[in-house]
Amino acid sequence: MSFESRTLAWLRAMLRRRTVDHEMDREIAAHIAMEEDRFKRSGLSHGEAHRQAIIAFGGIEQHKEAVRDERGTRVFGELTIDVRYALRRFRNHPGFAAAVIGVLALGIGATTAMFSAVDAVMLRPLPFPRPQELIALRSIHFPWDMRFFMGGPSRSAAALQPHDPRFPEVAAMHDIFAHVAGFAAGGLNIGDPSGPVRVRVGVVTADFFPTMGVSPVQGRGFTANEGLPDGPRSTVISYGLWQGRYGGRAVVGQPIVLGVKSYIIIGVAPRNFGFPERSELWVPLVVPLDPNIEEPLGRVMSPSDVVARLAPGVSASTAAQHLLLRWEQDAVEGRPPGFKPSATDGVEDVRTHGVMTPLRQNLVGDHGHALILLLGATGMLLLIACANVSHLLLSQATGRRREMAVREVLGATRSRVIRQLLVECTLLSFGGAVLGVALASAITGLLTRLMPPEVIGITPIEIDLRVMAFAIALALCSGIGLGLWPAFGVTSAAPVEAIKSGGARGATASTRLARRVLVGTELALTVTLLISGALLLRSFRDVVERDPGIHPDHVGSLEMAFPIATIKPMDPTIRSSTQLHDIFGLEQQRRRVDEMVDRMEQTLGITAAAAVDNLPLRGNEGQGLEAAFSAAGASPSPRGVTRGARIAKVTADYFHVMGITLLRGRTFGPGDDSLAPRVAVVNRGFAEQYWPGQDPIGHQFGYMERDSNAITVVGIVGDVRDKALDQDPTPQAYFPAHQDSPWAIVALVARGTLSPAQLLKAMQRAVHDVNPAQAVYSVSMMNDVIGLSVAPRRTNAMLLMFFALLALVLAVLGVYSVVAYGVSQRTRELGIRAALGATGNNLLGLVARDIGWSALIGTIAGVAGAWALSRVLASFLYSVSAHDPATFVGVPGWLLLATAVATLLPALRVLRVNPAEVMRAD
Repeated sequence: MSFESRTLAWLRAMLRRRTVDHEMDREIAAHIAMEEDRFKRSGLSHGEAHRQAIIAFGGIEQHKEAVRDERGTRVFGELTIDVRYALRRFRNHPGFAAAVIGVLALGIGATTAMFSAVDAVMLRPLPFPRPQELIALRSIHFPWDMRFFMGGPSRSAAALQPHDPRFPEVAAMHDIFAHVAGFAAGGLNIGDPSGPVRVRVGVVTADFFPTMGVSPVQGRGFTANEGLPDGPRSTVISYGLWQGRYGGRAVVGQPIVLGVKSYIIIGVAPRNFGFPERSELWVPLVVPLDPNIEEPLGRVMSPSDVVARLAPGVSASTAAQHLLLRWEQDAVEGRPPGFKPSATDGVEDVRTHGVMTPLRQNLVGDHGHALILLLGATGMLLLIACANVSHLLLSQATGRRREMAVREVLGATRSRVIRQLLVECTLLSFGGAVLGVALASAITGLLTRLMPPEVIGITPIEIDLRVMAFAIALALCSGIGLGLWPAFGVTSAAPVEAIKSGGARGATASTRLARRVLVGTELALTVTLLISGALLLRSFRDVVERDPGIHPDHVGSLEMAFPIATIKPMDPTIRSSTQLHDIFGLEQQRRRVDEMVDRMEQTLGITAAAAVDNLPLRGNEGQGLEAAFSAAGASPSPRGVTRGARIAKVTADYFHVMGITLLRGRTFGPGDDSLAPRVAVVNRGFAEQYWPGQDPIGHQFGYMERDSNAITVVGIVGDVRDKALDQDPTPQAYFPAHQDSPWAIVALVARGTLSPAQLLKAMQRAVHDVNPAQAVYSVSMMNDVIGLSVAPRRTNAMLLMFFALLALVLAVLGVYSVVAYGVSQRTRELGIRAALGATGNNLLGLVARDIGWSALIGTIAGVAGAWALSRVLASFLYSVSAHDPATFVGVPGWLLLATAVATLLPALRVLRVNPAEVMRAD
């Protein structure tokens, strides 16, 4: 029979097993009938002929098994029998099955959930064609259109450009790059008469979509003409925006108002494409950059990210060498002969860190370290769960020695018995995996907080086939690994001896040793997890207890962005900054902000309101503008160090609303308008940077050397942790909103006695009363803003501590079950000892010593493991030493106390042992 015929016969025997068995029964019956007829012809009676025919044919079941062996289906039939037997056993022992499945579900579920996050961030290929060709380039310079400043090209304008590779030059390196694109993410308001809408916007160069290898599902991408200063305004919208806003109808060629400008929709991006940072539409980035750049760049002002696709046949190392050569050439361009680049020129930095990195690595950054740490923690939790299940399986296997011995006496081979036990363990593991996957699906939303925002829109966390395969692999490994140990142990004893002893009494020395090893391993892993979790939790507590410099209680906030007009470089009709502001439309926006603030303050339940362009603790979402200042009479700065500060424009009541402490001088008032001398309020860090040991009140500073006397300090306030709670406050200067340039992006803040929902609703109502078409975003209480700023740190600490507490519960239950089972197995021994004069304390000490050494050794090993992990943990800690003595002493102490309680509770049973009843029962 050919291989194809045998394969088809095997598939038919597997898929239509009952039909094939009926056919085999009919064939056997036909053979027996033929033999019966032969014996009848020799003169035998019908009954005797039938008996002789069966004897001549041989054992019917043996023939069937031989045929099944020939077909290769016997093992599957036996597996079916084993599965049915295991399910009947689970039904008869539901408590045991539920305990094993529940414990495994915790371990497999937590590990699967963390693997799904690691898979999304670090393992799953980026959803772009040939993602291995995509690389991120370091510090590529986007030149400004200097005509705006200087009235036309000049050598002076060129001198203002940084000595870094310029984007147009890098984009023209077609010998090593197939495509090069720059991008940034921001936001824009969609002009909608029915209501304002704020959307995420990707501002990209013309070659963006070819670089990513993405083609619109409708229309086209950008052309080179659309990336020119006077090019047409066009946009590509996302698939989600197309479906949600336009219902999936044809939109190519339709206009859309973004800000105050009209754009033409030229294409629709593919489904699930949202790069960068979950963009909902894309607009062209003009190179060289226009100083009155379109608002979506808003906070960042120019892109800092450049992605390139390697040319066919070009390796990353070859491209890096060419680009480094370009860096070195640009660093000496226009410099005196013999000039050698220094560290300040950036060449040394790119030599050290490289000029390019794989795109995935650039997007993930340091977030991968936290995910790997948590995946390791869940792996430890799974090992602890497996150790606990091993206790249960060993206990059950000891009680089944007689059953397995009877099976062997009746003809079952040892391999057949071991297979039966492995099938039971594997079914339990698969039950734990199914429940664990359901648990993993429930917590993937929490894990999203650990992901880099740049990755969330590209590869979201999901329980897909890869993750399911991982869970199945865990179930198989757990089932086989957990089943082998008790299976070999229960079948190692001689069947006759097991039947004589009953199979359920006493425990061998090897079994007791195995239990001690399991207890020690559980406690070691638990101590490591508890110490790591406690260190992160203490670090997080120290972060949130740091004084942010503001009083966020009862303070609401919302943000807005105002569209601005576009003017041509060096328009000869512009004569003053006021005229420039009028052309941009910013003066009108300033008046509207004033009206919004006034309406909020007139609202019942709002005690004060203000506006600011740089809301603290907004992280990468904040405007975060910084400037270098020159101060009159300031101490000289160290060589090579540029002193600067964050700047913020605020209205008069800002310090009161935010609860920022006034240390000396005054804050702003109605008189600090455009007609009054320019003033500023600085924080303590600013004062100490420029005038250490002096009273800053009355000192003057400015943006440039010749402008160092332009601004007078009228007040000093406390430091505010404006970037993050785990970062030191930075020098900061506050300027009156009516003296500085008008708003383009603004946050409104209000303090009141209303509930959070009512306060935020009242703030939005005040905005829309002034301008119904104004879109608002990031509407939240300041406490939530602070909470969001520490969300990744909180999630890391809480997850690791949660896993550690689960491990603690499992470890304590494991100790309890081991001691309880040991006491039940040694009841006769303990009764005899009591009869011979042993006191209750003697018996308690005997039981406690049996587990005490394992607990002590396991705890010491866990402390050593946590100490070894301290180098990994150090990067996640803030103001807490990775070798914190209180944690390394306190956590093991509490664990040993819990272990002692778990040991004494079942051990107290020995005090109730009656020697006479024990001997009588024996």
